[in-house]
Amino acid sequence: MAAVSQNETPATPVIESDADFVESARTGPGQIDNRAAPRYSFRGRAQAVVFSPPGAPEDDPKEYEVITTDVCRGGLSLLHRAQLYPGQQVLLLLSGSKRLIEICWCCRVWPGLYSAGCKYIDLASEPE
Repeated sequence: MAAVSQNETPATPVIESDADFVESARTGPGQIDNRAAPRYSFRGRAQAVVFSPPGAPEDDPKEYEVITTDVCRGGLSLLHRAQLYPGQQVLLLLSGSKRLIEICWCCRVWPGLYSAGCKYIDLASEPE
């Protein structure tokens, strides 16, 4: 019978204060990050109204559930079950508020799951 393995302590310490939380958003040694503002882990579900990609035939917006993964002052990243395209707009319904975002990049994580980086845009320029 194999010996019971000992659980090791996690490599990342538990965040206990606001100062630790802010510090955790900064890049680590050897990492290059050209962001204007730090990003923070922000995992949660959101409703999304996805509009047609630029240059594609106009189609009715489709509603989906997405998962947010992190957030910063200029945008956020999310996980979605379908491919999204740069320039495509998405209306996020998050905690009772609406936020229009634009896809900057999207890559496949594995079949049927995509990660997308998005920037916030003004609701006044919402697609019709």
